[in-house]
Amino acid sequence: MRLKAGDTAPEFEAKDTKGGDVRLSSYTGKKTLLVFFRYAGCPFCNLALDRLLAAYPRLAAHGLSVVAFFQSDRALTERYIMKRHVVPFPVVPDPGREVYGRYGIESSVGAALRTILRLDILFQAWRQGYPQPLIDGDFFLVPAVFLIDKDLTVRSAQYGRDFTVPFDFLEIEGFLQD
Repeated sequence: MRLKAGDTAPEFEAKDTKGGDVRLSSYTGKKTLLVFFRYAGCPFCNLALDRLLAAYPRLAAHGLSVVAFFQSDRALTERYIMKRHVVPFPVVPDPGREVYGRYGIESSVGAALRTILRLDILFQAWRQGYPQPLIDGDFFLVPAVFLIDKDLTVRSAQYGRDFTVPFDFLEIEGFLQD
């Protein structure tokens, strides 16, 4: 079941790539962005992570916390994410997609077909050094982005329509101004 604005964000407890505990409840009192990427080698996801990392200093300065999820296991997440990027927030490998399930993240063949129309982004990812090295997990998994308020309610739930990550930085900045 998909989440919507006003829902209570589902609690989770997981380990990040550094072995640290990550719980939603530890973000009480903070505005938080939860990002559910596809898998660690996904070119669309790596390109989106670059965009997030470029915006992160500004967003963090306004009090935003971020937690990123990948359906890849820890070894692949470290290989394709942590060794390529300097990530200043928790990155959680979730190969069993337990947290994905709590947040209603779905697979969609239709999203794969819509992604064909986004080949320009795929070519951009390839030019920036993000080829399609390995598909691990559910190839058809669609990314999603959630803004979680200080009281752990969902302020915004953006489920992707294709394999690109549905960041709306204007919405995120507006969320931080409230």
